[in-house]
This record gives sequence, structure tokens and C-alpha cells, in this order.
Amino acid sequence: MSVEFRKNRKKWGYRFFLHGRTWKRYAWDTHEEAKNAEAAARTELLNNPPIRTDSLGNVAALYLIDSAEQGRSKWRIEALRLNLNAFILPFFKPETPMSAITETDIENFIKHQKRRKVKNMTIWHYVKDIRALFYWAMEKNHKFVRINPVVDADLDLIKRRKAVKPPLNLKNFERAFSVLDQYERAWWMVHECLGLRMDEGNRLLRTDPDFETGMIHVPGTKTEGSECYMPMSPALQKELKSYLESRTDDSQYLFPGRSAQTKGKKIYSRRRLFEKIRRVTAFKAYMGKNPTATTMQAWKKLKSEGYPGGVKLTTKELRDYFATQVSAQVSDPTIVKNLMRHTSLNTTTLYTRTVTERMKEAVQNLGKPLEASLGGKSGGNSLRKKTQNNITSELVAKLIRVRNLWEKSGGRSRNRTYDLAHVRRAL
Repeated sequence: MSVEFRKNRKKWGYRFFLHGRTWKRYAWDTHEEAKNAEAAARTELLNNPPIRTDSLGNVAALYLIDSAEQGRSKWRIEALRLNLNAFILPFFKPETPMSAITETDIENFIKHQKRRKVKNMTIWHYVKDIRALFYWAMEKNHKFVRINPVVDADLDLIKRRKAVKPPLNLKNFERAFSVLDQYERAWWMVHECLGLRMDEGNRLLRTDPDFETGMIHVPGTKTEGSECYMPMSPALQKELKSYLESRTDDSQYLFPGRSAQTKGKKIYSRRRLFEKIRRVTAFKAYMGKNPTATTMQAWKKLKSEGYPGGVKLTTKELRDYFATQVSAQVSDPTIVKNLMRHTSLNTTTLYTRTVTERMKEAVQNLGKPLEASLGGKSGGNSLRKKTQNNITSELVAKLIRVRNLWEKSGGRSRNRTYDLAHVRRAL
């Protein structure tokens, strides 16, 4: 027992080393009291060890504070906090020293998330947050950790992270729109015609649409640059005017909640709307195939089978629909980028998707005889009338000569006028 008497305080106390720290206190009049207090303190520390300064939970808290002070957006801070508290800390344990986490632990974390059937891209986001946390601890000279275990971890399990989006089926959007009431149609068209994020649509106010100028104020949520004014199509203006004229409440929100708990307030989820779309479209499809079935029988069967044949959509797919439709109508990709309120064209390309109907139309003549597929002599829609499709062997030979001249002239090393002159002479 490390019991001693402090002359300057005239008190008995204890001093001992445990869990990497020195514990001391001098507050007793007798040696026996100090001895008992030291035994009680040791027992308490053994049963409830304190969190070390280099523990994962402590370093993560400091990292969040420093990230906020460095000026990161509040959305990024909130996402980082959620990932740490919901997934990373529960697996590694907050009291675990950072130096005790190895690349094997990182690999086990990935396997754990795979067992939860989490997408590879989502797991990659978790791993990136862990890697950034370790790098921060190393660069700030907090002496928490010397190596980053993510660097040597095997990430082959999440190597394929690119999500393959299926083509858009425009008929599904029509089916979904046909089962909505006036309130839901207005909300749907706002997202379909403006490409808003879900929270942006939920935060819209009654004063945001300006029908005189045909513009609507969009409250940005993801980035500071996402707040702007966007043009409204005539169809959207007509729908919004009709919807606002039918409103009887005095809520400030354009699309307030309608349930007993959220009436007149801002709501944060549209889960019930898309569940309704799935149920009703599945019911209509079933009754179309089984006209003799009763309503009760149809609903009971569909519920037991999980509503097969129903339309499954999300707000995100409405944003994809907007980007795809706009990109098909304009030739300048920056217009699509500005309407989507992105800072990079690379991000915009992730939202454009192929359309099922257009893909079918593009391949409908494949497999037919050559004359039939090109229009033949019937005077129909002949593809030969289009210059870009009339690629003859003579033109191919000319293009090959042009390529050879380009390579001999040094490609881009010569000026543009000289190269064009060679191309014209070859043709």
C-alpha cells in the first residue's frame, strides 16, 4: 500500500500507479483511514476502469471537435458522427486503445458489415472514416498512434463498389402518378420537374413559388451552393396553383404533414407515400389479371406475398428521372449540372440513367435481314438517309489514311491548321 503523510497538508493519503496514470489523494487524519481509502479506490478502478486518453472513443470525440473547427459542413459532421456512433465505435469498443487496433481488426469489421448485407460502397465510406481518424491522430502529434492499420488491411472484399443502376422504366412513373391524390401529385411533380432532394422538398414554404416570374426558391440542404432559384415548367405551375387554391390550413410549409402527429408541421419521411404507391399499383395490376377476384381476396393475397407487381420507387429515383430527362433534351451538359446543383460534372453523370423504352427502340431492328433493317426499297424510315450511318468501305479507307497521316505528322505536336490541311487533302 502506498500510504504516506503530507506535512504541508498535515493529512494522510495515498499515491499509486494504475492504468497508465498516477492516482493520489490526501484527505484523511489517520493512517488507517488513508489505507482503507486506497483499497477502495483500487477496487473501484479495477471494476470500472477509466477511459484512456488514447482510447478510440476519446480520440473520435476530439476528431469531431477539430473537424467542426476546421470549417467542415454541418452535413459532413453529422454523417461522420453517425458513422462513428452507430457502426465504428460499437464494433471496436470506445475504451479500446487506438494502438491496439490492427489490420486484422479492420478486416473483421469489413466481414461483420458484409454479414449485415451492407453494400460495398457503404462499407467503403465507413473504412474511409476510420482511415481519416487514424491519419488525423498521427498528424496532430497527439501520440495516440504511430501507424494506420487501414493501409495494410486487405480490402478485396469491398473491391467492387460501383453500383449498377437498372434502366428507368417510364411506365412505372406513370403508374405511380395515377394513384396519387392532389397533395401527393403536387409533391411528386415538384420533385419530378425540379429534381429536388427529399429534405429540400420537405422544407419548401408556401411563399417559395413565384408564379409571376415562373421561378421557385429552393432551400439548399446538402451544400451551401445548393440554395438557389429554379425555373418551373408550365405543367408544374398549373399543378401548384390548383393545389394551393384547395389548401384550407395556415401552415407555412408547402407540403406539411397530414397525420395527427405531424399536421401542419414539417415532416422528414415520405415512406407512407411510396408504400401506398406500391400497394395500390400492385392491387390494380392484380385486378387487371384477375377481374373476377373480390377486393378482400385480392388484398389478402397481395399482403401475404409482399405486394408483387407493385411499383417500387424512392425520392432519389425521381431525382434520377429529372437528370435523365433533362440530359436527353439539351446538348450542353453544364445545363444539367447547374439544374442538379452539382459542383462537378462527374457527380452529374452518376444520376443519368438509361431508359428501358429507348433501349428497346434502339435494338428493335436488330436480327432482321439487312435490307429490312436499313429500310430497303420500300421508302420507309431508311437509316441510309443519315450521313452518320452511311459508313462505306471507301470512307473507312479514307479514315485509315487520315489516321496514318496524323501519326506521321506527330499528332498534336504540330499546329491545328497544318493537321487540318492534311485531313482535307486525304479526303
